[in-house]
Amino acid sequence: MVTKGGGNQAHGAIYEFFRNDHLDARNFFSRGVEPLKQNQFGVAAGAPLVRDRLFVFGYYEGFRNRQGFTQSAAVPTAAQRQGDFSGLPNPPRNNAAGGAPFPGNRIPESMFHPLSGRIVAMYPHGNIAPSVSSATVVTENLSNQAGGRVDFNRSARDQLFSRYSYSKGHNVNPISVRGAPVPGFPTRDDLTAHSAVLAHTRVLSPVMTNAARVSFFRYEFFFDARLNRTSPRELGFGYDSASALGQGPPYFNVAGYSPIGGAQSGPRTTAQNTYEAADSLSWFRGAHSIKVGGGFRRNQMNVFQATVPNGLMIFTPAAPTSDAFANLLLGAPQIFFQGLGDFGRGLRNWGLHAFAQDEWRVNRRLTMNYGVRWEAVNPFSEIRGRLNGFVPGVQSKL
Repeated sequence: MVTKGGGNQAHGAIYEFFRNDHLDARNFFSRGVEPLKQNQFGVAAGAPLVRDRLFVFGYYEGFRNRQGFTQSAAVPTAAQRQGDFSGLPNPPRNNAAGGAPFPGNRIPESMFHPLSGRIVAMYPHGNIAPSVSSATVVTENLSNQAGGRVDFNRSARDQLFSRYSYSKGHNVNPISVRGAPVPGFPTRDDLTAHSAVLAHTRVLSPVMTNAARVSFFRYEFFFDARLNRTSPRELGFGYDSASALGQGPPYFNVAGYSPIGGAQSGPRTTAQNTYEAADSLSWFRGAHSIKVGGGFRRNQMNVFQATVPNGLMIFTPAAPTSDAFANLLLGAPQIFFQGLGDFGRGLRNWGLHAFAQDEWRVNRRLTMNYGVRWEAVNPFSEIRGRLNGFVPGVQSKL
């Protein structure tokens, strides 16, 4: 990343870029113009603190975006919610009774599972057609970033600079890409980054310069935080979420209909620290520009990934009836799955690199660039030894 430095004159800029739904056309599939409010604004300035010796530069940028999009879903009709399938060309058959139809193609309410009403209530009602629902929802993206840099010319032979950059933002997803295509199960992503650099350049001779740099980088993210925190037990199920971070409603996949419930996978979190030190020496000798250097990097990553922490239920047109939604009313999933266990890991590794290169100006019409680089990246280790691998034919001893 390259950032500006200040100079002997004060300079600055302020800006704003915006978009607005008042200037937009209607999406063909939505009932009106989808909402859009976007602002991107900032300020940047540089100035001398001590003329010719000490300079400062800083910046700030904000981003605000609220944008709507239209999502459709296949939902049960009002009659199906009551167990009335008489309007379907292929109403469900009672497989437990040899495939015979239900009387009047209606499933008696007395056969409904006690929890099915709570699950069915998660479905929106059809508003495009009896079995098609459409909704315009609004996503939110917000971020702020700021930074500063100080340049110090200690002498004609020594220059130092330090830089710090920071950014933080979040996204609110009313419909998660890993969840149901209906409102009611929003998720949020949070991202934060810090970057700090200290560098020193020294002119050793008219033909030789050395540059040293140390840096620190920290990156944190939290993907798919559940904003609907209703737990499986609160809905009446006899089990708890496998992850306190991922607590939310179970996910219900009903064949022939849109799924409902909280996001399947996640949440995912990572906090990463990277420390780096590097040095390079540049030497100009005749027609050659030679550069050699090397560096060290240390990575620390604490990661967490939950997998279906609130349970997944799949309803298919199998027993006890030939209709997946009818089986949901009866409380008969074909498959139940929940990921249990501790999915946190503390990963560590380090790496070294060294290089040498030359730019040889053979003549006015020919320049050759060549070099060699050596790099070693140590494999990741886990702070509690919790890494695994698959080796065919070898029985685990753990």
